[in-house]
Amino acid sequence: MDRCPPEIWLNIFNLACDDGGYTGCSLSLVSRCMYTLSKLVRYRSVALHGLRRMRSFATVMEGTPLELRRVRQLYISFRDPPLKTITGSDKPVDLEESQQRTTDAWKCAEAIYQILPSVLSAVAHSLESLTLVTCDDRPFALSPIPLPNILELTIYGIHEVSAWESDPVSLHPLPTLRRLHLEGRTRDAVVTLVDLAPNLTHIQLSSIEQGSSIRAVIKQFHSRDVADHGNLSLSTTRPSARRILLQPRTPRTFGCGLAYSHHFRRMRDLMDAASSDPFGIVTVLESKRDPGMGEELDQEAKDFWLDRIDGGQGCWKEPEISQHGAK
Repeated sequence: MDRCPPEIWLNIFNLACDDGGYTGCSLSLVSRCMYTLSKLVRYRSVALHGLRRMRSFATVMEGTPLELRRVRQLYISFRDPPLKTITGSDKPVDLEESQQRTTDAWKCAEAIYQILPSVLSAVAHSLESLTLVTCDDRPFALSPIPLPNILELTIYGIHEVSAWESDPVSLHPLPTLRRLHLEGRTRDAVVTLVDLAPNLTHIQLSSIEQGSSIRAVIKQFHSRDVADHGNLSLSTTRPSARRILLQPRTPRTFGCGLAYSHHFRRMRDLMDAASSDPFGIVTVLESKRDPGMGEELDQEAKDFWLDRIDGGQGCWKEPEISQHGAK
């Protein structure tokens, strides 16, 4: 190690610490020299599962100098990690364990909402990618902490924004945001978030139930273009949305004929919204099975997050054969 310049080690660590924090923690335990050299990139990517880990991380950040809190990618799930992740066992997660962890997350939701601002405020200055996986049906309010450098934001479990509208302090603009992915029954949330992010280029909506939200977003972008018409400074500096991706979810079980017909009415509404898009920016992706509220949901979100860190397309990957609203 003494023969290798610190800059080389730093470059190596910078590439290695993109796995959610495991490598960063391991490097700090190798030796005193490794501990010192890896300080600048140790928290490059961090994955937090459950209340206990969020509290521990917030405590660690409180004792860490600002210049060393260089968290660029952050993943937060309300659910504790499965036992196989902790113990390294190959045994698959059983249904009872998964349901118990979901129940525990519901019980801890209030405490998690309280600790979330502390976690985000500690790393807001460097944060570029944030994925939040919630598990309850209440309106999800973004933390009132500004995120001045956020580029990608993913929220699983968002439902409505009535709580935000009653609390204007929570409605911080997101001027740097480029990619927004919402999974869940978004209602008017998508329009509100798009309004906060004037520089969006990509939007993906998963599990959306009504085409009206799509039409509202298209109209909103069209209104921006009209408002900017003739303003050279805005038209040359602000990107317009290039893609709106819709990811329909098929029910886990169709059950009775009523559920079956409801799903296809919803799909027809989405397809009508996409086909009526005059700008050709809407793509309806192939339907995927609804992951529910358990292990599949958490795993899907984290797989997308890790793939983006690794330079992949994550949830933004479009198949060669897709249905475009412009066609």
